[in-house]
Amino acid sequence: MLFFKNRDFTDKKILFIHIPKSAGQSILHMIRFDIFRDINPKWLYVGNPTEANNFSSTSGKDLADHNFLGGHVSLEIFKRKLGDNFSSFFSFSILRNPTDRAISLYSYILSNTDHYQHTEVKGLSLIDYIYSDIYPRNHQCHLFLQNSSATEAIEYMENNLDALGFYENLECFPALLGNKFGVITNALPFVNVAPIRLDSFNRGDIEKAVLTIDSEDNIVYEYFRKFRSSNVD
Repeated sequence: MLFFKNRDFTDKKILFIHIPKSAGQSILHMIRFDIFRDINPKWLYVGNPTEANNFSSTSGKDLADHNFLGGHVSLEIFKRKLGDNFSSFFSFSILRNPTDRAISLYSYILSNTDHYQHTEVKGLSLIDYIYSDIYPRNHQCHLFLQNSSATEAIEYMENNLDALGFYENLECFPALLGNKFGVITNALPFVNVAPIRLDSFNRGDIEKAVLTIDSEDNIVYEYFRKFRSSNVD
């Protein structure tokens, strides 16, 4: 895990930017039942259109009163709405290899008949889905800074996030977050895992498609992966 800022937090206030198919539900479970085990947290999570509408009408003052904020909302929006109260939250996110994330997202949509894209995606191959207009391009990059280039997103993340983890090193995450708030954490549970058969995909073709369509995500991921390799989680 990369810590961009070394700050102490007297209150347990957490802001989690949840990139889809990056172990978010497992992390939410750990935060709720480990980090906040001793309190009943005021909790706001944005994961669907109804919750997004409710979030958009919530004032920054009301948001600041929460112990936990998170979901599929950009860091930029959270910071803008919170204003000066943004700094009272420990903000973090988890990145995932863009090719693995695309495979997981596609598999999850196909297996979940309630997903809003299920009907459109079920008739497409993974490659066709990645190249289609309904695929959320550079979604990791834009969940930090909307409509940004990779360079702009990287700068924004380094200046505003407290920490950044990696899906590929999740086993390190619970203890690191627990240490930040002085609590003992358990291993991450497996929650909402997409049923994936990697042998059913031609990874070379998928990587080529993702490098083309998610080019900014790939830049962001590789930048921080290389940065992490020179640091110890």
